[in-house]
Amino acid sequence: MTNTQIATLPPTERAVAALGFDTVKAEVEKLATQYADITAISNKAGRDQAHSAAMALKSKRVEIQKRAKEVREDAVAFQKAVIAKGDELAAIIEPEEQRLISLRDAWDEEQARIKREAAEAEQRRKAWHESQIASIRGVVLNAAGAAPEKLRGLITELDLIEPSEEIHAEYAPVVARAKAETLSKLLEMLAEAEDREAEQARIKAAQEAEAARIAAEREELARLRAEAEARRQEDERKAAEARAAEEARLAAERAELARQREEQEAQARAERAEIERQAAELRAQQEAIRKQQEDNEAEARRIERERAEADRKAAEEKARAEREEAARAESKRLAEERERQRAARENSPPSAEDVVSLVAGTYDISEQAALRWLSGMFGLKQAA
Repeated sequence: MTNTQIATLPPTERAVAALGFDTVKAEVEKLATQYADITAISNKAGRDQAHSAAMALKSKRVEIQKRAKEVREDAVAFQKAVIAKGDELAAIIEPEEQRLISLRDAWDEEQARIKREAAEAEQRRKAWHESQIASIRGVVLNAAGAAPEKLRGLITELDLIEPSEEIHAEYAPVVARAKAETLSKLLEMLAEAEDREAEQARIKAAQEAEAARIAAEREELARLRAEAEARRQEDERKAAEARAAEEARLAAERAELARQREEQEAQARAERAEIERQAAELRAQQEAIRKQQEDNEAEARRIERERAEADRKAAEEKARAEREEAARAESKRLAEERERQRAARENSPPSAEDVVSLVAGTYDISEQAALRWLSGMFGLKQAA
């Protein structure tokens, strides 16, 4: 087979032909089994025989590898020549190829830019519509706890939005639905706010009425204190007059009056403390009213807590009024008892012996000396 014929063969067949593969294979297969009978070395002759056989095999192997190397070197030279000529041919058309690719890539990039800008514009358009819808729905969040007047303004503003395909395109139904749902929620919030405002007004009116009642009770307490003071002064005046006629009982009467005065002062202090407590509660209530006016946007549960607090205070005020009424009744009873005792004393004058004993004890003198004093003062006669 000529070299030209070999060059046209596929790589594997070309290698077989270049190396004489089939002929050499038969030869080496025969050679590989030729020395199979050498299985062990027992003497030097055996060693020389094994060495000779190994060298024969090595010589054939080296010959085969040398021939393979020669064929490879020729193949490498051929490969390099083919690469060089191929590059030379490719260089003729490569510039035109690159020019056309540049034109193609420029067109592709322009089309990609147009598509990208169109997509971005579409994204911006959708984002604008979605932001409009979000703004409509966000009105409910921004209106949480708002006053009725503000809610009415938001409802009026929302009514001005007119969904249309011309403006909102395919989002028109979504805008319409968002508007309807938001209006519905705002109307619910308006009704709740109006109810909350009415409830706050009711609580304020109740607190103002309670404050007026407390003020009236305070005036009544002042009047009762004035009456009590007048009665106390009258009692003192009568006591002073009684001392002239009833000197013997002066010390006991003074002690009794002091005790009564202490009780009255204690009662007055208690009343003043109660009034101050009521004033503090009134100030707290007024502060609560001011706070309620500032916090109109508070939630319904806070109003419920304030209502419960107002009920508790009303119950306390009622209990306090009942205690004061009981105290007034007790004061009146004590005054009536003192008057009864005074009348009893006026109707039951002490005996002369009692007067003498009282004077003697008061001034730490003997009864004879006391009797002499009284005789000199009132003309009493000494007993025989």
